[in-house]
Amino acid sequence: MRNNNIVLVLFFSIIMLAWNVLLAQETAIKKGTYVVKDITYEVGAPSRYGSTPIWRRDIPKLKPNREFVDNIALDYIETKVTNHEMWRNRVKAVLGKTKQDALSRAGERLILRFEFSPDGKILNIAFSVKTGTVLTLADIASIDRDLRKNYIATFSSLDNGHKHLYWIAINGELDFAK
Repeated sequence: MRNNNIVLVLFFSIIMLAWNVLLAQETAIKKGTYVVKDITYEVGAPSRYGSTPIWRRDIPKLKPNREFVDNIALDYIETKVTNHEMWRNRVKAVLGKTKQDALSRAGERLILRFEFSPDGKILNIAFSVKTGTVLTLADIASIDRDLRKNYIATFSSLDNGHKHLYWIAINGELDFAK
């Protein structure tokens, strides 16, 4: 009877170990092309700085911004997002408390590069996560879908100079360790 219990416990342990290994492989973010809910994502190779880039495969072609408008060089126009807390709150809502706690314990941060139209609509988002992150590609895809659907940026710039741009690139960071 005792031998049967040992065999049963050993068998159960092996099954649990195999399940965890399969689950870890399924959720890990690795270089490649993946389809999540009919949207194709590219995961780049981890950088030597310990981060991994993720982006949608269908990146829109953006025409170059003009260099001058009314004799003002547009690279001198400092455009600021005035409602950046809104996108941070949306990301936190998508992830939920449990995932945020796990990211906090791991000391992780999520870096986003937004490309907006002058009216604040998202044209593209690229993500950068810590290599070996707690996040899954499904998490990133959920964040991507939610922000594209629910977030419109508002901007401020000198003399509304941002309205003369074809697109606006803004970097954002959400540090879960803080």
